[in-house]
Amino acid sequence: MKEIIVERHKNLYPLTLANGDKYDSIIKVYDDNEKLLTIPFVNTDYTVNYKGGKLHNGTYRFIKGMHRGKYEGLMLFDCDEKELPSIKTYKDLTLKQRTLPSSIINPNHKKMIITYVNIHKGGLTWDYSHGCLTILTDRLIYNYYKDFIELFKMNEMGLIHIL
Repeated sequence: MKEIIVERHKNLYPLTLANGDKYDSIIKVYDDNEKLLTIPFVNTDYTVNYKGGKLHNGTYRFIKGMHRGKYEGLMLFDCDEKELPSIKTYKDLTLKQRTLPSSIINPNHKKMIITYVNIHKGGLTWDYSHGCLTILTDRLIYNYYKDFIELFKMNEMGLIHIL
């Protein structure tokens, strides 16, 4: 099973966008303790002026599916071990499983929760996120997202650790 480690604010050379969004975190992907890939430009906060929550540090699960029906992404969730056999695709996830703790009050819910957290692509003008984890995607610089998402098969599940 693949595992992802997200190291918040650990990029020594962060990329700050004109609107204030920062790709300042790192993602490392492992398979059976072998590091497969390190992605240097990751944003783990909501887009400036597009308020949302901030996923609380911890361990969650992910499953690969189609982000908003447009492109491949990883959907984050939490569930009991006994619920896992019933999850075959991201569409099997309940709202309860897709509701995760936020480390700040999320103005969308007025609570310390965040829903529908994904790992998806972001851009150079903003990262299009209410609190998802976004990976820089730009044809002129480098498509980090493409390298990342190709490591996973459709409906593949694994663990993600937010540090």
